[in-house]
Parts: sequence; structure tokens; C-alpha cells
Amino acid sequence: MVLNSISYLLFLVITFLLFLVVPKRYRWVVLLIASVLFYSFLKKLELIITLLIVILMAFSFGRQLAKKTISPKNRTNLLIIAILLILSPLFFLRYLIVLVRTIVPFWPDAGIITPFLQSLSTIGISFFIFQAISYLIDIYLEIITPESHLGHFALSLSFFPKILQGPIERSGNLLPQLNDNWEIDYQNIRLGLLKIGKGLLLKVLIADRLALVIDPIFNNIQSYSGLPLIFTVYLYSFQIYLDFLAYTEIALGSAKCFNINLTNNFNKPYLAISIADFWRRWHITFSKWILDYIFKPLQMKWRNHRYLGVFAALLITFIISGIWHGPKWTFLVWGLLHGFYLVIENLLSPIEKKAIKKYSLGKSQIIKILRVIVTFNLVSFAWIFFRSNSIKDALYIISHLFVNLPSQLVKLNLSTISIPLIKELIHPLLLGQGVLQIVAIIIMLVVFSIYSIWEDPKLEKGISYIRSNLLRWSIYYALIIITLIFGIYNPSQFIYFNF
Repeated sequence: MVLNSISYLLFLVITFLLFLVVPKRYRWVVLLIASVLFYSFLKKLELIITLLIVILMAFSFGRQLAKKTISPKNRTNLLIIAILLILSPLFFLRYLIVLVRTIVPFWPDAGIITPFLQSLSTIGISFFIFQAISYLIDIYLEIITPESHLGHFALSLSFFPKILQGPIERSGNLLPQLNDNWEIDYQNIRLGLLKIGKGLLLKVLIADRLALVIDPIFNNIQSYSGLPLIFTVYLYSFQIYLDFLAYTEIALGSAKCFNINLTNNFNKPYLAISIADFWRRWHITFSKWILDYIFKPLQMKWRNHRYLGVFAALLITFIISGIWHGPKWTFLVWGLLHGFYLVIENLLSPIEKKAIKKYSLGKSQIIKILRVIVTFNLVSFAWIFFRSNSIKDALYIISHLFVNLPSQLVKLNLSTISIPLIKELIHPLLLGQGVLQIVAIIIMLVVFSIYSIWEDPKLEKGISYIRSNLLRWSIYYALIIITLIFGIYNPSQFIYFNF
């Protein structure tokens, strides 16, 4: 069941109706049962078993870590054992297949178990495992106290809107909400439905239509060069952002209908003025997780090495980030690139600060725009490795981005431009769908612009704050009609579904 399907919407409606009719003190039971059923729809028994094991281990270890009678050394050892045990299902289900494939040439019988391992799925597993680990570490650091209610704790890890792709919630944010009284807030229901609507619009109208253009090119990359490759790389930057943002909006909206506020995962990442700023805006809960639980401990451990310690911590953190996305060299290189970007930023930061102070560039909008452009291009370049099917394909794209580009640009000369020339250059991007596809792409750009001002509570502006009911609902209905006409209604999985 995917969040952009009719079956999910029916599931959400049924769950909400049951949530309404049961007494307040049992509403958490409805959500817990719904979460288990939602996960069971994936038809992977090993995932349900893994979820149950992680819940029980995290709950038990959390209570043990809070005991005052345990010595500091034993608490540390207990935490390490707990983390290793909770991580073991993730290693087994995601990375053991890579190890087996590696040793097959040296151990012929190993190939017998690879079909079994390939049948196992890792859907959603890393998200609840990371949340369980953060729960234990926060107890160890005495940031939070252990949860005494097993049912509420189980719901905090398995809550169905977030289990497949996050956000990776901190127990300090989610558990207090689950222990609170379960009221019905109609304003939250309204805002939740708006978020669900926005998410569906971004997914079926924009992200999935971009996939129609992008996927065939990445799957047959050797047939393209120059402008088609450049356009495809930039289009993918928006596809992955809008696809993940769409899931997050649907997840946050679904939770809000039950009066639960999940953490926002994005904050206009492509307006970032540096790679560090990008990671403060992109997949925020994951970025905060690796910052707090990987980078900071490494930085503290190597603080005597000063800059070298910081640089090593950055590189290792982002290598782990890459590997977390999957056992592929492309993900590792993507993570390494971001780590390298951040090292370079740290090296250049003193020089940049001096230049800004010397030439009074602190408030220059031109400098800010240039920094946004540079950051976006660096991020887009790294996405090449993230999306490519192999390192070989990624290197082909990089080496052919500017092949035939001069001749293609000459054809774009305004004095000689013609419809046949336009068709020749953009045909690879239109998949032969002609005018309809062009119109759809233009509409996508318009809708994306509208989305960017849809709702901004801090500024109290956006579509949902328009005072005129006629104008506000006219825009809503126009977006619904546009989505119905140009949307892609073959429910596809979200890009981050298997991470």
C-alpha cells in the first residue's frame, strides 16, 4: 500500500472513523492496530517480526539504562550491546546479501542462499531502527526518561504515516503527544487534509510525470549527450525533492488528522547558500540524527586533532550516510562527495569571512544568489551518482554532459530557431507525447510556483490564508482539475521507499 493510492486513502478514512467512535483512552489502540495492519499489507512477515523485536529490545534496554544502580562503565557497555543488537536486523536484511555475493566466487555453496536473501525486503526498517537507537542514546544521556507504557512506545516506533520513510522522530517530541489526552481538533483535521492534498498533487502531477521523462534516459544513458543529459540531471534534482516532499506532506497531514504533530522534514533546500545549509534544510530529521549521533561523538573524540579531526568526522559521517541509503557504490560516492564538499567549505570559510568583511558583502543579494546557484549545482552533480544505475553510468553522464553541446546551442540561436529544431532537441525529453507533454511540463512549473506560496504560517500568507472564499476555493478546485487531467494515476512507490 502506497500513500498516493486509493487504498491508502480508504485505510486512512476507516482508521479515522474508528478513532472517532472509540473512547479517548483507547484511541492509541486504534492507531497501533492500524499501524500493524498497514505494515502487514506489505506481506513481509520478517518485517513485522523485526519491528516487534526492535520494540521489545528498545523498551527493555531503555528501562535498564535508566537504573541508577548500574555503574557508568556498565551503562556504556549496555548501550553498545543494545545498539549492536538493534542494528543487527538492518545488517542482516540489507547488507548480508552483498557479503554473500562477494564470497560466492570463493564458496560455491553460498549462492544457494542468495535467492532467499533477495526475497527479504528492507522497507521502512532503517527508520524505526534509527528512532529506537536515538531513544536509547537519549536515555543514556539523561535527555529523556524511559517510557513506562509499552503500548505507547510501540506506537511511537510503528505509527503508520511515518514508518516507511520517516520522518525519524525523536522520542522527546512524539512520546509526550501519545501520552496526552486524545482530543479531536477540527482545525488540525483541516490542515491535515490540506497537507495530504498538497502531497498528492506534488506526487501524481509533478514527481511521477518527471519520472516519465527521467527514468528512460537513466536506463539507456549511452544514447544521450549534451543538453538532454543536462536537463535530465536538473529535472532529477526536482523529482527526488518533490517525491520525498510529497510523502512527507502526506505523512504529516495524516498524523495531524489524529492531532499528532510530526517533525517537518524539509525547508526549501534548494535555496540553501551552502552545503552545510542544504543539510539543515534537506531530510532534516535524518540530518539531525547523523549530526547528533555520528558527527558530534566523532568530533569530540578527535577534538585534539583540531581541523583534521573535524574533517575526518565529516567524511566518515557522510560515508555512513551514503551506505545507509543502500549497499551500492553509487550511494557511497554520493555520501563521500557531500563529505568532501563540507570539508572544502570548512577550509574556505575563514577566507570567505575575511572577504565578506573586507568588501562589505554581508548584505549583498547578488552574492547570496550566486551562493544559492553554486550550492544547487553541487547538489545536482552529486545526485548523478545517487540516481545512476552504476558508477560506470555516472561517469558516462559526467563525461558527456558537454559533448555535442556547442552544436546543440548553435541550433538554439534565436535567429534560426524553428519548431523542427526545438522538436529535435527536446524530443528525447518528451517521449513522443508532443504538445500534451509540453503543456503538462509548463503546468508543473506553475503548480510548483503556487505550492511554494501555498502556506506560510509565519508570514500569514499563502493560499489557505486568502480571505476571499471564492478566490481561495477557485484555486483549490483549479488545482484539483489540473491534477485530474494531467496526473499520473498508476500508483508508484516513492523514491525513498527502500531506504
